[in-house]
Amino acid sequence: MRTTGSLQALFITLVAGCGPVVDAESSGDGGAMDDGPEGMTGTTGDETTEGPSVTTSPGPDSGPGPDSGPDSGPGCDEIPQGSETFSVPLSVIVAWVDEDGAVTSCADACTAAGLTETWDYLDCYVSHPDWPFPGGGGSESSGGESSGTGDTDGSTTGDATAGDATTGDPEDPVVDLTCDWSQICGRGHAGLRSDGRNQAVDPVGRWAAKAAHAEAASVPAFVHLGRELMAHGAPAALCARAERAARDEIAHAHLMTRLAVRHGAAVPTPVVEPLPVRDLEAIAVENAIEGCVGETWAALEATHQAAHAEHAQLRATMRRIAIDETRHAELARAVDAWCRTQLDDAALARVDAARARAVERLREQVGAHPIDVARATGVPHGDAARRLFDGLAASLWA
Repeated sequence: MRTTGSLQALFITLVAGCGPVVDAESSGDGGAMDDGPEGMTGTTGDETTEGPSVTTSPGPDSGPGPDSGPDSGPGCDEIPQGSETFSVPLSVIVAWVDEDGAVTSCADACTAAGLTETWDYLDCYVSHPDWPFPGGGGSESSGGESSGTGDTDGSTTGDATAGDATTGDPEDPVVDLTCDWSQICGRGHAGLRSDGRNQAVDPVGRWAAKAAHAEAASVPAFVHLGRELMAHGAPAALCARAERAARDEIAHAHLMTRLAVRHGAAVPTPVVEPLPVRDLEAIAVENAIEGCVGETWAALEATHQAAHAEHAQLRATMRRIAIDETRHAELARAVDAWCRTQLDDAALARVDAARARAVERLREQVGAHPIDVARATGVPHGDAARRLFDGLAASLWA
């Protein structure tokens, strides 16, 4: 893993390269992040709004946990995913199909076609013997949320004539829209037994509730990290930084819960199984995946939101969170550096391989937030997200 200067400076530079920040005056309520690092202050850890509690599961008898192997990452059992094909008149989705036959918004097209699953990552494509119209060719048109070939197997819903592309109005032919979806686990750890999925109707509320769940779940993660570091003889200052991070996450959970409630969403209660002190390699692997990759990307996302969220109140909230999350990313790098003084070369190779796999998983997931969520919350979307990822990867993970 590369060394670099201030992560905060790096994040602000990368975000600035993605376009101008929100004009505070035009939004009517001020507060855009245009002052640089000195204009940002973190949370104090003493927020009073009630956030989600954490449920402790009974332990080993509760069944297998979400750590299903080196390629899945802590906190993720099997990523919920699926594929549905909808046979619909072209008029149902034509608003999101460009002149070349490409779907410009999988979120809108799949929703219009009948997709009801909640999702974080979505890809889609259209199939028809004469697609794209006009011109024949019989090709499949890949969708606009992210790249991928998809899978045409899956359930089919819609018109009674679905599946027969030759029936119906010749001016409004029936086409097959295949929507491939998956749900991304939030920041996790080996003891986490829940993933934050919720059924909120409002997309911003659904996003905020999942974020609040992730923040609340991070509290016991950092508490346990501090205890494990202490048990392995890590410097006291490193253990203290983990304890401070836990306090930060309490405040973040309060802030995100407040936003979720305003948008009519209920925050799922994190379920965490107590863990023993693990061996140092297991700690280092989890830190590489969740801290050096996951937490670092989350910090960059928060920095982007602090500049681009639609409303000043959310921009101010994300400024506070971005400072703390950046400090947590720095903590992950410090933990990684200390572990490297304790582990042998074979163990370090396994840590590096786990981090590399996490980077590749993240590469496949970035930028797939629904466009309405991206506009409202400022989360990076589409090409902007991919540019941020590429800049981060080149700076830290190359």
